[in-house]
Amino acid sequence: MSKLLNFALISSFLYLSIFSNTSDWLQTYLESFPNFPKKGVTFRWYSKLLKDPDALDRVIEIFKEEFKNRPIDAIAALDSRGFIFGSLLAAKLRLPLVVLRKPGKLPGNVEKIEYSLEYGSASFELEPARVRSMERFLIVDDILATGGTAAAAETLIKKLGGVVEGFACLLELGALEGRNKIQTEVFSILIEP
Repeated sequence: MSKLLNFALISSFLYLSIFSNTSDWLQTYLESFPNFPKKGVTFRWYSKLLKDPDALDRVIEIFKEEFKNRPIDAIAALDSRGFIFGSLLAAKLRLPLVVLRKPGKLPGNVEKIEYSLEYGSASFELEPARVRSMERFLIVDDILATGGTAAAAETLIKKLGGVVEGFACLLELGALEGRNKIQTEVFSILIEP
């Protein structure tokens, strides 16, 4: 077999592995870190995905295909890892990006909400001027765990007059039942039991 044909077959296999319709390929990009950031918590991390432009592009394409025909006016990305996927998706969909930040990160007038995490508590701030009345948002984050972060974002956007049309994430930890805390549709590329 020629080197060129061999290269073509390997390239085709890798392309099909990354661009298949199932999300099983995503598992190879995920790592688990037990007892981080706190004892009893297993941190799921996808730095391998971030190092692979083709795989990262596939993730954004999956989100884009899911939401391109939905009535969405803006993307709301959650601090901080939600910024990765939210900003790329906003650019692909040609939509504005609004960020929900941790306290003290936004200048000027902000609205704040506090919420519980699986390992403590936290809060978000959002500039009220960035949310128009009845503006339709898709909330984007990296991982859905217990749902506290997503529910807080949903509540804050609604409090400021926005409408939440959906929640999108790379990975959902299904056993934690976080989707039950969110009042909108949840789209997860990969759901782990």
